[in-house]
Amino acid sequence: MRTFLLLFLLLPSALYAAEPAPLPAHATRTEESEHSARQTAMDATLMLKVAHPDQVRRQVLDLVKQAGGYPTYVADGRLDLRVPPQQVESLMTQVSQMGLILGRTLQRSDRTEVIADLQARLRTKRDIFQRLRSFLDDSNVAATLKVERSMTALVTDLERLRGELEVEEANVRNASLRVSFQFHQERRVDQVTSPFAWLNTLDVEQFLGAF
Repeated sequence: MRTFLLLFLLLPSALYAAEPAPLPAHATRTEESEHSARQTAMDATLMLKVAHPDQVRRQVLDLVKQAGGYPTYVADGRLDLRVPPQQVESLMTQVSQMGLILGRTLQRSDRTEVIADLQARLRTKRDIFQRLRSFLDDSNVAATLKVERSMTALVTDLERLRGELEVEEANVRNASLRVSFQFHQERRVDQVTSPFAWLNTLDVEQFLGAF
């Protein structure tokens, strides 16, 4: 009986916790118009050979900020960026001028069906949760325990689906752009021993620098 009372008291907060966040305005409009506008995720990569990676990295970050994007990962040889989809190709063109292009890709993925499926599954799970909650008032102790286990599993499913939906919507709102850098440091000429005595006394680096 104590378990039943505790579950009954916690149900409202559990219900609100499981309630998915309101969908963005663009997603709501899309759902109302039966997804007439396709929802597309963009994934782009750009690999450059550059002479001064630190300088180029700062310039790229400045460009991304001006375009309304932001970095998600920053390292010496790589930048993972999120940018507005309409800015991707323009940014890639600007960044490409900072070095020698070694590789470039741009992929588009239609996520309309995936997002619609997640939204439908969320609604179904919420409806089931509500119906299970209504059964508690007329359940005995044994039945209440079964309902409790079912509702706990539903909360887990709701959170997972909600997380997947948020990721998909985020991928549609902001394209992924990965910029990688390669560079070569100047290699020092090693001094070697020559059978010619006069050559052993020659400063090879200074000699080569004259050409």
